[in-house]
Amino acid sequence: MSGKYTKIVEPLFEEGWFRKLEPFINSERFDKIIDFLKEERRLNKLIVPHDTACFRVFKECPFDKTKIVIIGQD
Repeated sequence: MSGKYTKIVEPLFEEGWFRKLEPFINSERFDKIIDFLKEERRLNKLIVPHDTACFRVFKECPFDKTKIVIIGQD
């Protein structure tokens, strides 16, 4: 099964990350999250990081070279 956004986001991911996250990316849950964010932007709500930049980390930090992930919110 392929999610409706899989082909759009796949090039934004380094191969190792994409393989690990592919089940989620192909899921209806991922589609719903992207649809929600698109609707919020349509309503002129500020969503950051902007557009595809939210996936930038998955392109710049290869999965096989990543030792730790720190998730934070300010």
